[in-house]
Amino acid sequence: MSDNSHPKSSLSSALEHGRDALYFHSGERGRMFRVFLLILTAAMAGVMFSTTGAHSGVALSIAVLMGVISMLFKLLDYRSRKLVHHAEKLLHTAEIQLAEETGLQDCLLIARSEEQRDMSHTILFQASYTIVIILSVFVAIFTYGDLGS
Repeated sequence: MSDNSHPKSSLSSALEHGRDALYFHSGERGRMFRVFLLILTAAMAGVMFSTTGAHSGVALSIAVLMGVISMLFKLLDYRSRKLVHHAEKLLHTAEIQLAEETGLQDCLLIARSEEQRDMSHTILFQASYTIVIILSVFVAIFTYGDLGS
């Protein structure tokens, strides 16, 4: 008979689920941002090569598409950030219950980190998406002006 024959406690299951969800969704945020940067790099190269001559329409299309893609990535990041917060809340609740049951206050990792949370990734991601949206509008205006002349 295996050692895993007894059912897990609900607290143990909550901690495991919260930890797995936190690792998954925070990792997804990072991977999603790297994909965004890759797409942005390719789009900017396309804009640079198509702003001259008769290709201004292509640059305009790329600029509009990048604005839309940036907005979609911004919304996806918002969703992922909310899922990370839900996982943190689950871990926070489970840690408090564990601390009450065991009397060990040293296990309150999430509860303590909420007071010292560094929002640098959130600020960086959201600022990047917003800047690309603004730049896309400027590139679209610039290339639209070239189409008319």
